[in-house]
This record gives sequence, structure tokens and C-alpha cells, in this order.
Amino acid sequence: MNKANAKGFKWAWYDDESVYVNQDKSLKAIIENVIEYYTDCECNAEQENDELIITFANDYDEIAENSDLEFEIDGDDISFKVKANGFEVARFLETIAECLNRSDRFDISEIN
Repeated sequence: MNKANAKGFKWAWYDDESVYVNQDKSLKAIIENVIEYYTDCECNAEQENDELIITFANDYDEIAENSDLEFEIDGDDISFKVKANGFEVARFLETIAECLNRSDRFDISEIN
């Protein structure tokens, strides 16, 4: 589906305590909300073609050390590239959760 025609995204976040169902206008908003919750650091996600560039403070060595995600470090920031679709963003967030010793799961769907 063309992202320009999407009305937003419905997403579920499963953790050890509950299931949270949310709605956001963009994948960017979902990523920023979750990463900021996990890290207490400002996160920035920008779309570039069919990818999202996700950047946040590099205070989390366990993410760099314990994931198979490709990343770049620039000064105090760590950046990741993720395909701009719900499935890939959900897998990215699950990988970050695992690196932080969390068993959280995500499901993200476009609203048409």
C-alpha cells in the first residue's frame, strides 16, 4: 500500500503485564514513543526513501553489543536503518527490547 494513502497505524505492544493497543499517524511516531520509553533519551526517526533512519543517544552499549542490527555510531548517537513498513518496524522494536532484557512484542498494521 502507498504510505501516502494510509490513514495511520494501529499497533499493539505486548509486555509482561498487559497488551496496549494504540493508534498513531506514522511509523516515526511509534518508533519515537517506544524508544523514548525504553531509553529515556530523545529519539529521532526520519524517512529516507523506503527506509527509516532511527537515531538516539548511544548510552546503551547492550544494544550495539547484543543485536545483529546494523548500526552506525556518530559521537554520542547510535543510528539504525529499518525498512519503512509495519512488519520491519515491529521486528526492530522487538530486537531493541530483547537487547534491553525485555520480552516485549509488537504488531503494527496500516489503517486504510
